[in-house]
Amino acid sequence: MNCKCQAYACREYITTKKQLQQFLKLTSWLMERGSFILEQDLSKNPDIYFKIFKCSSCGETFQLDFQTNPLSVGSFGLKPKITSEHLIKLDQYCQKRLIKELSRSKNDREGICGEMVYYDCYFDAEKIKKRFNLPKTITYFEYDGKMAGQESGFVDETTNDAILGSHPLYGKRRNLIKLE
Repeated sequence: MNCKCQAYACREYITTKKQLQQFLKLTSWLMERGSFILEQDLSKNPDIYFKIFKCSSCGETFQLDFQTNPLSVGSFGLKPKITSEHLIKLDQYCQKRLIKELSRSKNDREGICGEMVYYDCYFDAEKIKKRFNLPKTITYFEYDGKMAGQESGFVDETTNDAILGSHPLYGKRRNLIKLE
């Protein structure tokens, strides 16, 4: 994605109706400019918003969702494209916990396209494996590049989808949320 819409790629969380109004104004403005096209509006009432937008330049899809019952919570950002039935659940878990999404991009390895999502947290690998009953096709890795990056996370070997966070050592040092 090499487009102006990249500025809206990372998921922003919405926790108040005032914030929702700001995102509704933003998306209206983007549509007025011709940058976004409303693809779907599945909003049911003033308490449930679910809209899908398409970038008119590059075709990327974005999602605005918000629900006031039972909690006021929602988000705006790139529409998730994870196809791994197991990692979809972990992605949703991170979103429900309002973990900041650092990036969401295409993960292309040997012609197998998937989605790679980085969250600002770290994982207790064993507890996550148990909580989500992850099969052997979901592998966990840790990379400690010391000077050239560090990360850990889960990769579905069949879909090439990945949910990543900080390496546990650095996550603890930075006082990030530990997901279990």
